[in-house]
Amino acid sequence: MASRLPWPRVVAGLLIAMGSVLVMPGAAADAAPTKAITVSGGYVHSCDVTTKGAARCWGYNAYGQLGDNSVTNSLKPVGVYGLGSKVKTVSSGYMHSCALTTKGKVWCWGWNAYGQLGDNTTTNSPKPVAVAGLGKVKAIDAGYLHTCAITTKGAVKCWGYNGNGQLGDNSTTNSLTPVTVYGITKGAKAVSSSYTGTCAITSKGAAKCWGNNSYGQLGDNSTTNSNKPVTVYGLTKKVKQISVGQYSTCAVNGKNKALCWGYNGNGQLGDNSTTSSSKPVGVYGLGSGIKTVKVAVTHGCALTTKGKVKCWGYNAYGSLGDNSTTNSLKPVNVYNLDKSTKLTVGYLHTCVVTAKKAVKCWGYNVYGAVGDNTTTTALHPVKVFGY
Repeated sequence: MASRLPWPRVVAGLLIAMGSVLVMPGAAADAAPTKAITVSGGYVHSCDVTTKGAARCWGYNAYGQLGDNSVTNSLKPVGVYGLGSKVKTVSSGYMHSCALTTKGKVWCWGWNAYGQLGDNTTTNSPKPVAVAGLGKVKAIDAGYLHTCAITTKGAVKCWGYNGNGQLGDNSTTNSLTPVTVYGITKGAKAVSSSYTGTCAITSKGAAKCWGNNSYGQLGDNSTTNSNKPVTVYGLTKKVKQISVGQYSTCAVNGKNKALCWGYNGNGQLGDNSTTSSSKPVGVYGLGSGIKTVKVAVTHGCALTTKGKVKCWGYNAYGSLGDNSTTNSLKPVNVYNLDKSTKLTVGYLHTCVVTAKKAVKCWGYNVYGAVGDNTTTTALHPVKVFGY
């Protein structure tokens, strides 16, 4: 098996660079549809779903995470093998991806050393494999080495690596097939998984998190790890959306305000400081009117109810999209961006679906994660090839 890219480490507020990896030639893209319904940014790849229900991916592909039945990188979108036109949503993780079909089935592809594809094996797959024993699903989220889903009855189920308790089943035992998160057996509204932790929104609108808590990323006003869900401090009802990053987490509360907690060495909490917090703090200057907030490794972004996007944190590769490489501890406006409806944040890149259903991305692009058929870092939004 090829050596994997390490997940980036953040030490004393500095980003430790990735190892050098050979960039393979871009694969030829299918004839690209012109409109999209959603987009998802992973480590150094991205995926979208078109209005015709097709899943497509682009970027780094050494483990088959683009799903086109190859391990060839692509600088522009390629179709995911065998899924046809019945895809509802897609989620890009570290070195794997998953799709949810309109019939409630989940398919995953890519790296599978810890069972993150959920097919009861540890065999990598460059094309989609069905998750075993899951039943019908209404939401999915691919993390670092694990994946989670919400069934149509609202139970949260996770599979893959569990060394930090990120599967939430009150153990640290890895699982090659889905296991039910302790205490969340019905009514869940959302789930988000990332590096060593996971969070969900319950039927009552409470935010609950589990896994590693070394920087307070579980948000329960402690730094104690938990193998089962704990309630985020002050977020006991009406939470509307949640996003888990590497060591940081963000959410939109009932008043449409953006709140973040956890590690803040690069300003990824957006509160105009570099002070980590084990309970939620407000993102500086945003107030109410927030639809979505996302956080990845070293930066975060928010989508307002008016379709504006603002980002904060580490910016050496332009992931804030403000046409600069200047870091910011508080939100800055994305440069020259159309009104947007969907937002995703990857490792060092960011993407949106615009109101006109085009996909635009910006940031780190050495492996083609921006999808514009180049390897040029983009300091401001550029259209993904074919839109």
